[in-house]
Amino acid sequence: MFVRQDLPVEHQAVQSIHAVDQMRCTYGPDDYISNVVFVGVPNTRSLEKVLKKLKDNQIPHYPWHEPDGDMGFTSIATAPLNSEQKSVLCNYRLWKFTPEKQSQGLLGGSVLTPAPVYPVAQRLEQ
Repeated sequence: MFVRQDLPVEHQAVQSIHAVDQMRCTYGPDDYISNVVFVGVPNTRSLEKVLKKLKDNQIPHYPWHEPDGDMGFTSIATAPLNSEQKSVLCNYRLWKFTPEKQSQGLLGGSVLTPAPVYPVAQRLEQ
């Protein structure tokens, strides 16, 4: 799953869900629960490079273009990947919340305060 991080975080979430939903409708459901890897890319140009890499390597995917507003190409969902396909995409970084970028988002964005992170043992005690 790839999403543009120049969008406000709430739009990143929604756009990702759109892409996954359409990918599942296109390629059909799996007989198992697949792992999800969420990758953030800086902008549309970066997302277009991901799309080219997916096409060049014949990795099944669904590129989502938001039909409402001016967001355009926002995210890509892939079908579950085998180990060879994963290795093609191993250079990408996992999505990371970046509040300093959110205030400058395409649609005005909002800065969210991330929840505090506690060690697992501490969370279980609460």
